[in-house]
Amino acid sequence: MGPTGRSMDCVGDKINANLLAQSVGVNVIPWSGTGLKSPGVKLAPELIKQATLANVEECVESAKKVGFPLMIKASEGGGGKGGGKGKGDRYSAY
Repeated sequence: MGPTGRSMDCVGDKINANLLAQSVGVNVIPWSGTGLKSPGVKLAPELIKQATLANVEECVESAKKVGFPLMIKASEGGGGKGGGKGKGDRYSAY
């Protein structure tokens, strides 16, 4: 009874959950994966990679697209710890 393990894995991961939400038309706040959509609930690894930032340069480019101020958050681990606020070229942890 209840959702499958795969479903829970998808909604428990920030990147997957956002990709799935915007793929079915749910409005999400601007993020590094804005505009990416999946034709089904099985997310292709390439799509997930497109939504993921791998280095500082990618982060800076994505931040310029999203706009300031913005929130910077790791996609895994921490349990809500380690977020930060970006204001232009400055970043502060909170």
